[in-house]
Amino acid sequence: MKAGNLSQTVWRRSVQKQLYKERKGFKDGDGAKDANGRRGFAVYEENGEWLLPPVPGERCLARQNADGSFEVEAFAAVAGTDAFAAECAILQAMQDVACRGGAPHGVTLQAMFPMKAEESDVQTLVGRVQALCGLAGLRLEGFQAQVNPAVERLIVSATVRGRAKRLVRMQDAKASQEIVLCGFAGLEGSLRIAGERREALEKRFVPAFLRQMDGLKTHLNQMDALRMLQVTCETGSGRVLKNSCGEGDACRSGSVSEGIDDSFKCHISAMQQAASGGIFAALWELCEAAKIGLEIDLKKIRICQETVEICEYYQLNPYQMTSAGCILLLTNQAETLLNRLEQKGIRAARLGVTTPGTARVMINGEEQRYLERPVPDELMRFLQRELEQDRKIIERKEVELK
Repeated sequence: MKAGNLSQTVWRRSVQKQLYKERKGFKDGDGAKDANGRRGFAVYEENGEWLLPPVPGERCLARQNADGSFEVEAFAAVAGTDAFAAECAILQAMQDVACRGGAPHGVTLQAMFPMKAEESDVQTLVGRVQALCGLAGLRLEGFQAQVNPAVERLIVSATVRGRAKRLVRMQDAKASQEIVLCGFAGLEGSLRIAGERREALEKRFVPAFLRQMDGLKTHLNQMDALRMLQVTCETGSGRVLKNSCGEGDACRSGSVSEGIDDSFKCHISAMQQAASGGIFAALWELCEAAKIGLEIDLKKIRICQETVEICEYYQLNPYQMTSAGCILLLTNQAETLLNRLEQKGIRAARLGVTTPGTARVMINGEEQRYLERPVPDELMRFLQRELEQDRKIIERKEVELK
């Protein structure tokens, strides 16, 4: 199998089918359908075991509390050469929690270092993790680190926890809604490549270019936008899970509405962060979960010029590269939402609309094509290629020494 996410065929055959058979009372989960014609895990009950069923693209789990609120957890694992990997893991998991309506409050981290790691590497990672947690308002609830001879590079796993008053699920997206995008496609992947191949890029690009790249790291954090959306949805316009406040009811809480402009009421039905597989994978995941189609303008997807330059140099597709901080929002009021985000200094764009059926149309000028199933992440493809080249160099040197 190739590096990256499992293919949907493998997922359904070797994950969904196996897990579904474990559920009491279901022997043929892979073929069973619910009232909407959804197969497999879509047959779950909202008050049952899975509030967020384990489907491709779902990186969170949720449990309901006695007061009707929800505990939400998200997990992210990132490999890299330095502490930036830990920052990316935390940002990914934190924003996945927020995309399910949760307010992140705690994080547990596990780091596996290669044998060549120095104590200073550990100190740097811990320092940067503490700094990010301080800025994000997260408690570092646990930290484990080990040196493992089985790993060739640093691997950091982050689990972020949060609490939600309203659970925002991918499957609650509807046809005829507008698709809004916050953040930049492919930015996380290009920044990680810049860190991996700094010396090589210094020979290709001028120093000012790499300094600009470093400055783009701030765009990986879209929590300001997500917090605003969370609060406004809680104060009057969002649909809540049936077994919480009742379908169609709005959660009302005076504490969360303090200081919020009451004139801004914007319904957000679904959100998804473009992680592994990039923006194309995130669009596919939303459509698959809700059984809908879409029509978007490719030119509306925002990509930093620095990302374009990096991807052209290494022959990568930025639309299929991991993109923490790139958030898809489904709403009935895109203009209102965009105006509010702009007032807060948050960049966003309307990509298009969701449609009935399953056709997923992408328009690029006069050209029209269809969104295809997610492919392995371009960053994973890059890393696999670079590792193979590094091994060949080492093998060649060993032969020369003999």
